[in-house]
Amino acid sequence: MDGATIPAISHALKVRGQPYETEWPYMNPGPLNNDSWKPPSGIENVFKCQTANVKINSDSIKNQIVSGILPIIAMMISDGFYSPVDNVIDTNEPYEDPRLHAVLAVGIGHANDKEYVQIRNSWGDQWGDQGYAWVSGDYLLSRRW
Repeated sequence: MDGATIPAISHALKVRGQPYETEWPYMNPGPLNNDSWKPPSGIENVFKCQTANVKINSDSIKNQIVSGILPIIAMMISDGFYSPVDNVIDTNEPYEDPRLHAVLAVGIGHANDKEYVQIRNSWGDQWGDQGYAWVSGDYLLSRRW
């Protein structure tokens, strides 16, 4: 499996921290040679936090955001996730080969009698609307991991 495990990410956030975007901005495109690429040195200003596993449902996401906690959501994504239409991901297309991804939930909204979660993706500002998109609750909850 490519990527990292949730326990490893939780440990890294608690012990080592995550650099702020102002200290280590997104790279578009990414490094040309991942084998020789090294993170920038001298970054001391990092965000550290304790994590907790929370059952994901529309109420828990909403309650966390309203209380000032921005949850990281792990989910299986489909092809439609790669190119949000009008910055919205609302598709019931199948996901054949599970592609796991994590996003940060930052807001809640409603449109056309549906609930949406605004997410911040880690793919840089070229994705969605400057790195943000609205994901339907149906899409998110059917693909949570």
